[in-house]
Amino acid sequence: YENLCFVVPENHHFKTLSDISEDTLKDQKFLLTTGDYNSYNVLVQEVIDTYHIKLDSYIRCEFGSTIISLIKNGLGISILPHSYHLHQNTGIRFIPIPFVTDLYIQWRKDDPNPILKNILKLV
Repeated sequence: YENLCFVVPENHHFKTLSDISEDTLKDQKFLLTTGDYNSYNVLVQEVIDTYHIKLDSYIRCEFGSTIISLIKNGLGISILPHSYHLHQNTGIRFIPIPFVTDLYIQWRKDDPNPILKNILKLV
């Protein structure tokens, strides 16, 4: 399992989870992943519902790396898995929230890459 986080620009006034509430989130612009129905997006919707976030202003992107770049440029905040902090991104802050997501691995069955075989042995 992995925690979700609010991801904000480094200079954002959200520093810790105690800074985040329904009231402080109401004027935030959200950058979210595409609305495909999957367990991750269902969980993000639970966060949105829990904090009563009104998505009047948001951008949807397919890739977390794009969302990270938009956050760095001050275009909004997001809800992403904590593992994105491993990408050594500067200029952003991860604030863990008490929601966890399952982790999955996907691969092409016919992929001949020997590294894939080693990874699958580990999993």
